[in-house]
Amino acid sequence: MAVIPREVDFEPVNALVQIHRGKVRHSYALPDHPELMLVVASNRLSIFDFVLPAQVSRKGEVLTAMNVFWREKIPEFVALLEHEIRDELVAFGPAIDQYLPLYLRDKADLHRIAVVVRKLETIPFEMVVRGYLTGGGWKEYMKARQVSGHHLPDGLKKHDKLVHPLFTPSTKANVGHDVAVDFRDVMTRYPGIDKLVIDIYSAANGYAASRGIVIADTKFEAGWRSGEKNSSSYLIIDEVLTPDSSRFGKADDWKMAVETGGDPSPFDKQLVRQWGIEIGIDKRDPENEEDVRWVHAQRVPEDILQKTTATYLEIFEILTGDSLDTFHETHMRIR
Repeated sequence: MAVIPREVDFEPVNALVQIHRGKVRHSYALPDHPELMLVVASNRLSIFDFVLPAQVSRKGEVLTAMNVFWREKIPEFVALLEHEIRDELVAFGPAIDQYLPLYLRDKADLHRIAVVVRKLETIPFEMVVRGYLTGGGWKEYMKARQVSGHHLPDGLKKHDKLVHPLFTPSTKANVGHDVAVDFRDVMTRYPGIDKLVIDIYSAANGYAASRGIVIADTKFEAGWRSGEKNSSSYLIIDEVLTPDSSRFGKADDWKMAVETGGDPSPFDKQLVRQWGIEIGIDKRDPENEEDVRWVHAQRVPEDILQKTTATYLEIFEILTGDSLDTFHETHMRIR
């Protein structure tokens, strides 16, 4: 489990038994619903597998609302594909109250950052899909002209659009860095998972393109309901296509970056990643106590935090067509 700095180490829901505390999310048992759990998104910020001593205002709200948005969209996408999608999401907004103890109900602040989901058996890999050669995929390509076992031709440029989206899974580390693995190993163990996540990514990227946005890459997590472990019953779990799990950019900026050799303006937490690279956080080891202490002693500049909040809110509005406050009211029924 990642070490959380004391400045941002808090329990959003004190009255329930915590099942898991992640870098950004907390999961809680629901006393009268043992098959379900409450998942609460925080404003915490993580890069390079470190949790930073900083928060991004309204980030938990954006992650929750965008997750709801895409989970409403995905059934529309897969109706045109060869998949049946079942959702882990049970309730959001005020609808979560029916699963909560009485003393936690009618709390709008909780409605904005929490959802009720089914407990599932999870696949121990992150299902990364790349449509563009950027980030970690670009680094792998530069070393060996391959990404997670996919051999690519010479001459590709940073941020190039790939001919076809690539399934590039990685390990799912509780502590330390995720590590890219050969896509064939995961496909052999979990038949059909590659086609599922590639099809969802492709449909989502097509929708985003209609809004002038590129989804360069994203990561999904998947699992099954207990007793249903087979390739026809995968469920997409956790967050879906958020600024934390995806790399977004404006299409015009992306095209210009490819042509000039520069970098596109980020629409995710890349501003924070870049700051972390400049001071060397990417070279530190999250399993080394001294490195953890050093990272926790750093302070993210306030202007970067403010720009990141503005970025999260802007990408949300571009993709959904609504401001966050409007989406809360009209889609999530939060007053």
